[in-house]
Order: sequence, then structure tokens, then C-alpha cells
Amino acid sequence: YNELVKESTGSKLVEPITCIKYTVASEKACAFLYAADDKEGKRYGILEIAFVDEDELNHLITYRADPLNFDKEMVTMEHIIQSYKISQ
Repeated sequence: YNELVKESTGSKLVEPITCIKYTVASEKACAFLYAADDKEGKRYGILEIAFVDEDELNHLITYRADPLNFDKEMVTMEHIIQSYKISQ
């Protein structure tokens, strides 16, 4: 994803919405990845993961990373997603 985020201009969907890639707290989660510029003009990639828990509460996990390090940070992102806990 490093190159896809870095080479695109404006806000751009890098990976379309998918609901088969992630499971969070035993719930199927939908995710998408997009690239954009912040207000200072710095490029970044954002992974958004959304799911609804068994109590029908919405959850959104957002992970933002610099495009030069995005691929290296995927392991960290996936660890955070897999270790996400829902407390009552």
C-alpha cells in the first residue's frame, strides 16, 4: 500500500470496502483503506474498520499511518484489531 497511498492525489479509496478480511471480538467487521492529505498537506493512509457488536452498538477503529511506513505498520494494525476487546 505504500506506493498506492504515496502516488495518489486528493482523497482516494486505495482498497474498497470488504467485510470478509477482519473479525473483531468475534464479530465480522467491514474495512476500507483510503489516502488523503491533512490540513498541512502531509500525505497519509487511513484504515477504517467498523463493526456492530452483539448488543447492536457500533464500533469504529481508525488507524492512520505515513505512506512510507504503511506496509511496515500493517502487522501492528492487525495486532491491534485482533486484540480489540469489548467491555460491558
